[in-house]
Formats: sequence, structure tokens, C-alpha cells
Amino acid sequence: MSFRPILKNMENDERSKFTEQQITYVLRHVESGTAIEDVCRSIGISQATFHVWEELYGDLGASDVRRLCQVEGEALRLKRLVADLALEKAFFRRRLKKI
Repeated sequence: MSFRPILKNMENDERSKFTEQQITYVLRHVESGTAIEDVCRSIGISQATFHVWEELYGDLGASDVRRLCQVEGEALRLKRLVADLALEKAFFRRRLKKI
């Protein structure tokens, strides 16, 4: 069984990201009885990557995974914002000390 129709551009881009739907599709395929080795070989990932996905997203549906990724992205954006604000604060404190 081939997963190529679902997974786009895997041959051309080793660093490409899998969509939430693709990850949950792969996880559900293994749950339905396909061997992990066969699934990993078909889509070009390591078994370690599969097990990471399984641990992170195993009990979630596609919409839950999508929401989790959105929340993680928002958290990362906010962390960067806080870091930028902390740098600006330090910069302005140094400038005030010079005055």
C-alpha cells in the first residue's frame, strides 16, 4: 500500500513538514493493522519519528492535532514577543542610566 497520494513532495524536500491530517492518517493506518515498518518505509520517515508522532498525537483526531499545533505556534510567538520586550526593556534601562 502506498501513501504517496497523501504525502506531497517528499522526494524533493527532505525537510518538508507533514500536515496534521497526514500525521493522523499515518497513525490510524498503523492502528488498522499495517506494520509500522511498512508505513515508515512508504512515507520516508524513521521509526523513531513515527513513535514521537504516536506519543504526541496518538489519541488525538485531525482537528485536535490541528488545534494543538496552532496553540503551540501561538505559544512560540508569544515567547518570542516576551524575549523581544525583555531586550527592549534592558536597552532602555541602559540608556536611562547614561542620562
